[in-house]
Amino acid sequence: MLTAAFVFFSISLFLPQIPLLAVEEFDEIEIEHFDDIEFGIDAVIGVFALLLFSLSILAYKRTRLKMMVYAAGAFVLFAIQLLLQSLEETYDFLESPLTDIMTSAITLAILVLFFLAIVRGR
Repeated sequence: MLTAAFVFFSISLFLPQIPLLAVEEFDEIEIEHFDDIEFGIDAVIGVFALLLFSLSILAYKRTRLKMMVYAAGAFVLFAIQLLLQSLEETYDFLESPLTDIMTSAITLAILVLFFLAIVRGR
């Protein structure tokens, strides 16, 4: 219950307090503050990934199942990938083919870790 309250509190910090839609002269609806909404959603995803990482570590300590280590690794890699993508959007010098290769490699590593969690569960 406390974690749900923390997530909702985190969401409210990142979402803008002004209306999201504005009507122009030509009766077209334009979404304002799209970047703020995207940043808020990314922040919630990052917090959720780190929460799942910590829950996986706790589950491993209790059960000693190897699959929890693989899942924890996948969740932390997911949080790192999200951070890397956010930094790439913020700082222009990170927009290079190398960062694209890194994010693709991290995605592959996440899938491999989930595969190992399923196949080598115990």
